Amino acid sequence: MTVETPGDISTFDESAGLKNVRRHDEQIVINGDFDNNKFSIKQYWNEEYSERFKDFIYGDTMYKYYASGTEWYGFQAKDDICLSLGNSGIKPILTIGFDYSNAKAWSRQWIDLATAKAPSSPDSRQSDAGVYGQLFADYNNGRATATVGLRYDHIGVEILKTAMITNIDLRKESFDVVSPSYGLTFSPVITNDYLLSLYHNLGKGFMPQSASNLAIYSVSAPSKDSVNLTVGNPDLDPEKNITVDGGVRFNAVKYGLNTGLGAYYTVVDNFVLNTSASVAQGMNAEYNGNVYPVRKISTYRNSPYETRIAGLEWNLEWNILSLFNRNEKLSVSTGGQAIILSKTVNMSVYGKDTILDTMEVNNVRNPNFSVGITYDDNKRICARLSTRYIGEQKDTDWSASTYKYRGYNIQPYIIYPEFLITDFSMRVQVTEHNAIGVQISNITDENYYEKRGYNLPGRTFGLTYEANF
Repeated sequence: MTVETPGDISTFDESAGLKNVRRHDEQIVINGDFDNNKFSIKQYWNEEYSERFKDFIYGDTMYKYYASGTEWYGFQAKDDICLSLGNSGIKPILTIGFDYSNAKAWSRQWIDLATAKAPSSPDSRQSDAGVYGQLFADYNNGRATATVGLRYDHIGVEILKTAMITNIDLRKESFDVVSPSYGLTFSPVITNDYLLSLYHNLGKGFMPQSASNLAIYSVSAPSKDSVNLTVGNPDLDPEKNITVDGGVRFNAVKYGLNTGLGAYYTVVDNFVLNTSASVAQGMNAEYNGNVYPVRKISTYRNSPYETRIAGLEWNLEWNILSLFNRNEKLSVSTGGQAIILSKTVNMSVYGKDTILDTMEVNNVRNPNFSVGITYDDNKRICARLSTRYIGEQKDTDWSASTYKYRGYNIQPYIIYPEFLITDFSMRVQVTEHNAIGVQISNITDENYYEKRGYNLPGRTFGLTYEANF
């Protein structure tokens, strides 16, 4: 598969290119279903290889400047055991399982057609072996449910020997994580026409550090005869979080109404910050065979302070034609979330617990929601018109120069603007075995982006034909 890219819009056509991607997947699954026992065993292997080509200078020869590959393999085993508590009205199910995954990633880079250079990230391997157990209990056919779970993971990250990289520590890191969780639901109203449910969940999670964060060594393109340097931090700890949520769901079958409203609160420890390191006097770095003085060094560190995010989430779908007992469907729907708390600590001095400011978490759109209308006659025609609103987002502005703030060099941030995208799709069953479909994406031809500089497509059209035999 070949994918073309124009590159960052700020470079006009100087970073245009294309990417070739090849993927290969294999898996073996064994399932068993007995009276009180269901088990499954899965073995999988996935491979992805991509290569990127530069064609950004008029008249020059296209060449491969970057190649990367990832190989995953793993094993999963799960067993659901239905337990019996007699005539108590409680139906417990015990789930036990084991997961193992192993992923190896590598990358290579070139200056031109024939000259290789050191990649910015070293080759790496990451493994995860986990065991878990979960007990689910249903009382009185859904009147109340309870779930209690516990998972143990042993995570390993290994930095591998990499061609042309000599300044990395070939080290192994491992850590253990215990993740408990529970969930509760209670339905004070449960009839054939109405359902009112309350729910509450709590769980712990984690995210291991990538090899890039641990050992990256990347030199930026020269600007004003100097370069910026990004280096990894081998002492990073994994990010950990605890999340609690709760809310209410209401379903009125007679009136075709299904809705819910909830709230969540997340606390993250060891949040990774982009920080600055001091530049040694006379420090130089090589870029495409030339040596330049280093202007700035960026690196990573764990924040010793908690990062907190809290918000509301909702969904609503209403089939208007249910009021008239019609078989067709004409529904309006909406769903989304709004963040009411987003707080982290800005610490831009590497190795020092210096609080410079409290600020919003980067790369979180707020609010974001969608609104849609769907018509389905359950015979020939199904059509949907939908609009999604994506709110503002804060991000670090790496293209701008640092500025002095309380005596420290600070990288400024930028606010991404909100955008509104509208799409339309329709499918028509022409005959029993033939159907056609039409899609119009971004009807208003909005100029928008999820990442600054990489604008997404404008108005696009699609037409499909289906034949069933």
